[in-house]
Amino acid sequence: MKNLEWIRTGYFAHRGLHNKVYPENTLGAFKNAVKNEFDIELDVRLSKDKQIIVFHDGNLIRLCGVDANVDELDFDELSKYQISKTNERIPLLHEVLETLPEETTYLIELKPVSNPKEFVTIFINLMKNYDITYAVHSFDPRIINQFKKQDDSIIRGQIAGTFRGQSNFGKLFVKNLHTNLITKPDFTNYRFEDLPSKKLDRLHKKGHMIISYVAKNQKNLNFVRNRYDNAVFEDFIPIKQKSWEILTIFYFRSYFIIISWVSLWYSLNPTFK
Repeated sequence: MKNLEWIRTGYFAHRGLHNKVYPENTLGAFKNAVKNEFDIELDVRLSKDKQIIVFHDGNLIRLCGVDANVDELDFDELSKYQISKTNERIPLLHEVLETLPEETTYLIELKPVSNPKEFVTIFINLMKNYDITYAVHSFDPRIINQFKKQDDSIIRGQIAGTFRGQSNFGKLFVKNLHTNLITKPDFTNYRFEDLPSKKLDRLHKKGHMIISYVAKNQKNLNFVRNRYDNAVFEDFIPIKQKSWEILTIFYFRSYFIIISWVSLWYSLNPTFK
């Protein structure tokens, strides 16, 4: 049985605790999160020379001002670019893991690639070198399926949303979580703007973990933590719930789930009334 409780109770800074001084997905942003006792959510993708870098976009233009695709450059070249005109540069994943304390917990998003099998294999081989607590998630169900095939013990989640205005056939399957039937994710990470959702309500009542991206204020974070399980946060400093408050919410939620199932069972078995 996988332990997902740390995901439910953690406070995950989206791409680190970033600001104008420490841009997103940089060592400065991650150190800032740890300094403020927050957990880490970050993005990884492959460079041309198959190194795992921490960077969100597929192109450098937004953060580095250079119109170049990340997967077309070796890491040596990528490391030369400053991020958002600061002294921060694109880090390797292993640099982040070796810089932050071992007790730091991570939600690691693997960005879509043309060869998900290769990406997951490289990732798993790297992570074998570290005794840390982490989970992976991705928009790409092929990546989630590779974790299921290659190492089912790794906690994995499907990132999804309604993809409004997008008619891509594959995204429709992800939107409706049909791919979950094959990939069997341990949790679903759904876009905040698409909540609440009756489909997610039903899943959650069955015991499936639901988290969300991205809570932009305390009200939004509280909403997700009360109705579902958790959300990654950004652009504010959340007020942490005390451990007894978290346990109270968990036990009340479990109680109502049990009552719902018992009521359903009795309704389907009239002879026991």
